Amino acid sequence: MNKENIVEELNKWLDEEFGTQYKCVSVSGDLSLAFCINGNIYTYVAWFKGFRQDRFYFDDGGSDFKINIQLIEDNVIKKFYEKGVELLTKYESKYTVQVIADNSVAYLSVDETNNKIVFGDKGNYECYKNKFTQLEIDEFKKRDDIAIDWGKAIIKEVE
Repeated sequence: MNKENIVEELNKWLDEEFGTQYKCVSVSGDLSLAFCINGNIYTYVAWFKGFRQDRFYFDDGGSDFKINIQLIEDNVIKKFYEKGVELLTKYESKYTVQVIADNSVAYLSVDETNNKIVFGDKGNYECYKNKFTQLEIDEFKKRDDIAIDWGKAIIKEVE
């Protein structure tokens, strides 16, 4: 995931949509994508924690109540959320899951024809889906019908 591109695109969009009063920043302390007023990172009121579209938060963060009401009334927060989800989905990191070390055909895959979990070569993209988001991997981990030792699985980010 290219966080700099996401921040850059969101800031360009914010400038076009609302002017320069709002900014988006990457907050390194908690790895969040934050919406700021007047570019001040100490006044962020909405953020995507961990740069994940499924972890959106809205809080006054100690900022002025009137400003927050205005943000809600003008649909600024809703539009920021929608655009953020769009860009985070576009740039979302993908991973391969190698379930047996040193075995080139032991990658977690999904047979796209009948949506079954299979093992396959990570290069065989014509028949299998081999790249997954972290959210998809987390869902796989919850399933009882997938016999994978997740402690030994090798999960690598792909470009």
